[in-house]
Amino acid sequence: MTIPDTWLPATSCSFNLQKEAHIWRVPFSVSPDQMEAYKAVLDRDELQRAAKFHFEKDRTRYIVTRGQLRFLLSRYLNREADSFTFTYNPYGKPALNDSALHFNVSHSHEMGLLIFDRTYEVGVDIEWMREDFGGLKIAERFFSSDEINELKLLPHEQQVQGFFNCWSRKEAYIKALGKGLSIPLAKFSVTLSPGKKAVLLSTTHEPQALYTYKLIAIKADPAYAAAAVVHIKRKIIKLFNSF
Repeated sequence: MTIPDTWLPATSCSFNLQKEAHIWRVPFSVSPDQMEAYKAVLDRDELQRAAKFHFEKDRTRYIVTRGQLRFLLSRYLNREADSFTFTYNPYGKPALNDSALHFNVSHSHEMGLLIFDRTYEVGVDIEWMREDFGGLKIAERFFSSDEINELKLLPHEQQVQGFFNCWSRKEAYIKALGKGLSIPLAKFSVTLSPGKKAVLLSTTHEPQALYTYKLIAIKADPAYAAAAVVHIKRKIIKLFNSF
């Protein structure tokens, strides 16, 4: 599988998912008119969830992500953006109650990612790489022993990126499986070194997953670490900027 580095314009998307998975990059700096358009397609539950956020920036992230999700679903499924009803599995992963289209969303700081696949389950995660965090302490609590050792061996100046590479890849994996943190993060391992290919190395909690899913790194922005997990049979991934 070859992952392109170029984010294509939205106008070049065919919205044909027969043999492809699509990943969309969504910035949160939107105009007032765009924000109103997003709000207009959200349902009552989504609007209530948005209202519960204490900070305006968190409400904006949620509204833009959900609004963009609905607009993209409308293009993939040829339906009105406000016609979709979402269901959630016991671990919180969303799905459509009347379509088998698979999708996943993630957002961090000023950017979101959305992934779509018509046939297979998918997961995506994006993380803003903050410098002011206790990376090694968090890693020792949640990462596998192999990941901790790899992180410790990195030069100090690469450890922040290494940590967030690992975190985004682990999040994308558990989101693809749809089981959330019921999957112990230390029970599977990924590569994390900057410049090293993203690989799902081991899945001791569920050995067959190693032969079902493929991990890919996404170059969303230099300030972010991002990753997606797709089915191992999925060979074509395309990247698009949102409308």
